[in-house]
Amino acid sequence: TKLPLPSLKMLDYDVVGEQGKEGEPLVVLTRLVVKLQLNLPWKPVLAWVWGVRHEFDPASLQQTVHKESWEVSAGEGVRQLFSPGSEVVRSKIP
Repeated sequence: TKLPLPSLKMLDYDVVGEQGKEGEPLVVLTRLVVKLQLNLPWKPVLAWVWGVRHEFDPASLQQTVHKESWEVSAGEGVRQLFSPGSEVVRSKIP
């Protein structure tokens, strides 16, 4: 069975600081919802908010920091992993 493609949806996008301001990095903050289905027999669907902090050197504008965060607890991740993904799948599980 072919799985649906993962999906991404932008929630927030924020630019902090000013380009070229002496000594301060330009910071871009993003938050997206990620949703995907795993190719396991019960077809679990995982979804979480994924945040990324990008920092850029003000002189060269090269990225110097890429810091990711996930707004999901370990317990919620495990729950999603072991939950059937659809009614069709659930009806086939004894």
